[in-house]
Amino acid sequence: MTQPVKASLFGVAVAIIVGVLGLFFGAADIEAAEVLKHLGSVIGLSDSLEAPTDTILSHLRAPRVLLGLLVGAALGASGASYQGVFRNELADPYLLGVSAGAGLGATGILVLVDDPSNWMVVITAFAASLFAVGIVTAVGKASGNSAASLLLAGVAVAAFAGSAQTALMARNRDASDEVFFWIVGGLVTSGWGEVLILAVVGLPALAALVHLSSGLDVLRLGESQAQYLGLDVRRYRSVVIVAATLLTASSVAVAGLIGFVGLVVPHMVRIAMGVTYRHLVLLSAIWGAAFLSIADTFARSFFETPLPVGIITAAVGGPFFAFILMRSSSKAAL
Repeated sequence: MTQPVKASLFGVAVAIIVGVLGLFFGAADIEAAEVLKHLGSVIGLSDSLEAPTDTILSHLRAPRVLLGLLVGAALGASGASYQGVFRNELADPYLLGVSAGAGLGATGILVLVDDPSNWMVVITAFAASLFAVGIVTAVGKASGNSAASLLLAGVAVAAFAGSAQTALMARNRDASDEVFFWIVGGLVTSGWGEVLILAVVGLPALAALVHLSSGLDVLRLGESQAQYLGLDVRRYRSVVIVAATLLTASSVAVAGLIGFVGLVVPHMVRIAMGVTYRHLVLLSAIWGAAFLSIADTFARSFFETPLPVGIITAAVGGPFFAFILMRSSSKAAL
């Protein structure tokens, strides 16, 4: 059994274990024995619980756990794909401004439209994030196409999107609280609707990125060499960027701005196993699911008032980003 296969199986096991543990934590005080009984009823080994407890576990905690797994997988895979397609290991949806663009589009719908549908939020977030990544790519190329120029372009786009979000919130103060908790990133669900949206939109995009991941290794050789080897670089990059942006936008639409997952997870996988993109995208999806599930369980179990998971990922991702910057500088100096 190869190392990537072992890492995949281990990551799936960790994600499942943490996901099950996530059912034990939440605002409602539910005994562990009742959670175990509920799990037994799901597989037909015991009777169902009484209505209030069963509703909390089946329609609040279980969707939240599954949503965390899907969002983590989406952000992990899209981060690895952005790093490959831009040939920049510091790229991720948050730092590139893609998440901010999606956030601005979704905020506009939430503030300006009365009772918008979840699908309307997803579509608007996708369109805005695709526009944002287009601006970042164009500005980065015009500024020399270096890692620094790409990241600075992302910072500029994120700053503009943030100021526009603030203006929208100031215009409609009634929606400010809702938008604020959405901006900091959370996995609050009202049922299975958010999970269904991400499954319908995100899973095909994720499958496409995994299928296309081997081309990222060819692209690492340079555009001219990749073209010589038979890769239609322009078409390939467009498809990967659209799929990764769709993953990011759908995640932002249902869970808000959860940063740094797409940066931390691919780097952790790369540092631990040194795998190529052919394996990195899938492993980043698996370990992204595990990472975000761990972060959300921590946010719900170690604080009197559960924290939005975006705060936890930012607390981890900020120092990790500094570590990656110093590591990259050290490599460049050698």
